[in-house]
Amino acid sequence: MNEAPTLHRYSASDRAEIFDFFREVFPPAVCMRAITQWVWRYEANPFTPPAGSVIDLIRIGPKLVSLVAGFSIPTWMGGIASLAAVPREAKTLCRASFQRPSVARGALERRHRASRLFR
Repeated sequence: MNEAPTLHRYSASDRAEIFDFFREVFPPAVCMRAITQWVWRYEANPFTPPAGSVIDLIRIGPKLVSLVAGFSIPTWMGGIASLAAVPREAKTLCRASFQRPSVARGALERRHRASRLFR
């Protein structure tokens, strides 16, 4: 794996690949819960911003090696309504076979911190 990790934004066409990824990184009970809740948490949530849920994928070549996901919920502070992104899916998941998880984790966390500043 000499290719550099690349960051991609989630689209619904990635769902089957993500479910396969969950089956690899989660124990069976956690995997089933994550798969069962995926659509209502990330795709059908009425509080999802127009740009979509906060789900970023890291690939090396065509292979999904890591992801970070969050969903939006309504919040109120001082009488002002807003949306907050709730990080989920164990912050950053990495395939066990990925040799450099710190590279993927660092890239995703930097992207996530930056994205929160501009939403």
